[in-house]
Amino acid sequence: MCGIAGFLAPDAVATMQQIVETMADSLAHRGPDDAGVWLDAEPGIALAHRRLAILDLSPAGHQPMLSRCGRFVLVFNGEIYNHADLRRELEAQGERFVTGSDTETILRGYLRWGRGVLDRLEGMYAFALVDRARGQALVARDPYGIKPLYVARAGDTLAFASEMRCLTRLVPPQVDEAALAELLTFGWAAGSLSNLKGIERVPGGTCYTVDLATAGAAPERFLDVTTLLAERRDMTPAQAEELVAEALDRSVRQHLMSDVGYALQLSGGVDSSLVAAIAGSHTDWPISSFSVDIGDHPLNERPWRDEVVARYGLVHHELALGGRDFADAFESCVWHMEGPVPHLGCVMIRLVCRAVRQASKVVLTG
Repeated sequence: MCGIAGFLAPDAVATMQQIVETMADSLAHRGPDDAGVWLDAEPGIALAHRRLAILDLSPAGHQPMLSRCGRFVLVFNGEIYNHADLRRELEAQGERFVTGSDTETILRGYLRWGRGVLDRLEGMYAFALVDRARGQALVARDPYGIKPLYVARAGDTLAFASEMRCLTRLVPPQVDEAALAELLTFGWAAGSLSNLKGIERVPGGTCYTVDLATAGAAPERFLDVTTLLAERRDMTPAQAEELVAEALDRSVRQHLMSDVGYALQLSGGVDSSLVAAIAGSHTDWPISSFSVDIGDHPLNERPWRDEVVARYGLVHHELALGGRDFADAFESCVWHMEGPVPHLGCVMIRLVCRAVRQASKVVLTG
């Protein structure tokens, strides 16, 4: 988890430094390993990044990342799981890499393929890439909307960030009643609704092409995951089973890519148990796993967790959760969710992640 933020404001040159540094500071909890800002007074661009280092832990992975020619600048939050394959393809076409980071893979992919790089990325991401020569910026969010990304406009200023609180520097925070009604009714606010008026959530699979001279932005859906289902309707059950098995194996294997190790969130349900089984088949050492034990509650899945732990030899950690522990963590969870908590599992996930952080930065979950 990293954090990105920035704004395009042709008329705000005098205050750019202060605003972008404030944005970076508000994202410090998302990236404790490094921080960086980049400014260009003409036409008025500011980018900020907070880094949680997963691949290439050296200073070479610092962001904002500039191309060697200085034309392109990138801030990126996420992980590109097929970046090794893309890197080999790019090297075969003449690209030369100076880091081991997937950040550089996106940057050099854009140099080679332009906006077509979005069709090749497999992973979770939110990024902004500035092309200074063309006077454009590309702001994009992954097709499933895994990594957060928000945009806001204030006059001639267009801003984006991983969290809404960054944007309240430009847009005064006001509750969006329409979003709140949907959130309380369905547990989710649809489309581009965020919890705050004047701040939009970028839908998954959406990118913005931004004119740097005017800060005008044209949103476009570059991939709708629901259309992928229509391509597979003629499969037999056996073919579907084989396809799912192959996709799951490849996905878990790609998620094991890390320079800082990884751990597993184990609920005891089908999804996390399956991830544990597949991950174990691709490692030569026991995997650490973490769970929340809710005692005698009827929804406690510990008996099934115990079976998975024993079968796959996991190095397991159980976190006992009582009412006081839940209450103490709830306020912090609301702060991080930036609004009402849609389901109580969010609190337990936060507690598990906090425990995992002591052992690893990367979490595998079903």
